Amino acid sequence: MMAQRGLPVPQLLLIGNIFCTLVGGISILLGFQPRLGAILLIIFLVPTTFVFHNPFADANEWNSFLKNFGLVGAMLLIYYYGTGPVSLKSHSVSNEYDDTYVSDSDRANV
Repeated sequence: MMAQRGLPVPQLLLIGNIFCTLVGGISILLGFQPRLGAILLIIFLVPTTFVFHNPFADANEWNSFLKNFGLVGAMLLIYYYGTGPVSLKSHSVSNEYDDTYVSDSDRANV
């Protein structure tokens, strides 16, 4: 699919996409370095959206285009606010202060 789109070194790009998707998703799920995970997923989503889901070239791609931009928005929220109580890290046995979630009141005091 990547070679059909005329992308250079499609095997290397595929490895990079797999890395960004797996490492980014797992880091957000576990709550370990969620900002890095969000950045990795944004690095994956933005080029994928424009190369493979270009609505200006094919009108049938609007749903995928808008879905991916919604996911980019979600990654920006995770980058800014952290994962909060939904990550597995927040459900661990030793639940001391979790720096992956910063409330608005804490952010105002910084």
